[in-house]
Amino acid sequence: MDKYNPLLRIHFQFEHKGFLINFVTQHGTQSAQKIDTVSKLIIEKVKIGQEVKSVFVSNAGYGSFSIPMALENPKVEFELTDRDFVNVNLIKENIKNNDLKNCINYLSDGLEHAKKKEYDLVLLNYNRQFGKVWLENFLSSSASVLSSRKGKLILVTHRSLKEFVKRLTIQKFGNYKKVFHDNNYYILST
Repeated sequence: MDKYNPLLRIHFQFEHKGFLINFVTQHGTQSAQKIDTVSKLIIEKVKIGQEVKSVFVSNAGYGSFSIPMALENPKVEFELTDRDFVNVNLIKENIKNNDLKNCINYLSDGLEHAKKKEYDLVLLNYNRQFGKVWLENFLSSSASVLSSRKGKLILVTHRSLKEFVKRLTIQKFGNYKKVFHDNNYYILST
């Protein structure tokens, strides 16, 4: 029996590179009825190289961008986290619905409950509600868990936060590279 009110549940499908992905969301979650613009942008622009074996995703929502990435990269281990328990439960259901064996998910505010000591890629979908202190802490934590040889951070944010995010990233990592930008969003990498 579904432990959530079935009247709140929303089911939809999303096609990506030959995969028909089944999503369950619910009213009150962001972009509950379709994949949102920023998720599509992340799916299109963030490429996971062959050298990547482990990915930590923070602020994964219900899995709108991370589930397609995990399906596309079945040999990569994904840890999908969010600080909202509703999203964490939805991710769990979406992992199961799409028969993903390369994903785990759990409630975490950033990297505080990370399961591994080292990741090849840390991906953050950052928004204003997290604040400066949270981002500073996340960047410091990311620097400590990224693989020393090849690890990188990819940060996605709204364009209005671009300069702020760039400045903090340079302070913590010493560099950044623009991956993509448009009129609304900015993606950078270390």
